[in-house]
Amino acid sequence: MPPELADAPVLDASGETSRLGDAWAQGPAVLIFLRHFACIACTEHVTILAPRLHELTRLGLHVVYVGNGEPRYIEAFVERNGIDPEVVSVITDPSLAAHRVLELPRSFGTTFGPRGLWNIGRELMSGFWSRELEGDEYQQGGVLVVDRDGRVAYLHRDRATGDHASTSDVIAAAMRVAAAGQAIA
Repeated sequence: MPPELADAPVLDASGETSRLGDAWAQGPAVLIFLRHFACIACTEHVTILAPRLHELTRLGLHVVYVGNGEPRYIEAFVERNGIDPEVVSVITDPSLAAHRVLELPRSFGTTFGPRGLWNIGRELMSGFWSRELEGDEYQQGGVLVVDRDGRVAYLHRDRATGDHASTSDVIAAAMRVAAAGQAIA
């Protein structure tokens, strides 16, 4: 993994700056990169992952949502999505530095192209709603699973709005990391 990923600056809800690499400094981590904090697709993804978060933490992985909006949006995101801060951390990368290093797509076409619009329609039909913009509208998300040494066990780059990583693939990568003795003791 490029060292600039570990060194990418991120902020917590209070605006305190740290390094993204701090997320896996104490042990392996699952980092879920969001489009923005009020994104309809991200709300769907958070909902899909919610029942499996305790499983990831039992495997010894730290779960982190990485937004890209201002820190002031974190508290409302946590509240809206019923996120347990004992299970999941939420940080933000408003500079998009980590997103760029991971080469997560960012464009009008990936957001509002045919696949993105199809997914947005699916999410609306499923009862998910978008709110005001709370981050970069064109930035796509992804999922990164890293071991405690920062080695990538899994990387998914969303190709369009709503193109989520397979939950079973994320769990499988977490299990591989845990089986390799990388989990938090």
